[in-house]
Amino acid sequence: MITLPKIDYSFSHFEIQRYVSQSQSNSGLINIYEYSDPRWKVTLTTRPLRYSDGQMIDAWFQSLRGGVKPVLLSSPHYCQPRAHIGNNGAEKQNGTLIAIENKTKLTIGGSNSSLQLSAGDYVSFSYNTTHALGMVLDASRNNANIIVNIEPSLPDYIKTGATVYFDRAEILTRPIWEDYEKWTWENRSVTFSFMESWK
Repeated sequence: MITLPKIDYSFSHFEIQRYVSQSQSNSGLINIYEYSDPRWKVTLTTRPLRYSDGQMIDAWFQSLRGGVKPVLLSSPHYCQPRAHIGNNGAEKQNGTLIAIENKTKLTIGGSNSSLQLSAGDYVSFSYNTTHALGMVLDASRNNANIIVNIEPSLPDYIKTGATVYFDRAEILTRPIWEDYEKWTWENRSVTFSFMESWK
């Protein structure tokens, strides 16, 4: 599986893209219609690079062939939940997805008993060869299990038994070709964006 080049990044941002339309009825009611499932968009910018590193990044990006090849993208900056900054270790123990309710309320077992999740943290899922990412809205413990509410909804291909990771924000993506800003002598940083891919 193709992953990000090992290089310094100054910026990485995960954003949920929602596909909704809004219209106002004659009575003044606002109608909201979601016409497609939400997906993650990821934008990254490197630190200023030497010419040779800029060429290396360009070769890597060209190897994706406009999006024919997917990238298993893991955030270069997110590595632990907020509660474990400076107190890491518990997030390294993976969990198992044991129950799914309404695709957004999840019960996770097998995690470290001292693991704490809070709003804004990420949980990543892997099931067979598929991947998904959720942002935690709230979390609580029920004995040995963690119950989390996430957005966006968990896709249908992630089933109970999936492995849950707490030490990464990771998603399968494909490049958004028109967002690519390659290295130049005037702009020595490289910026690229990716959209979540379901396969």
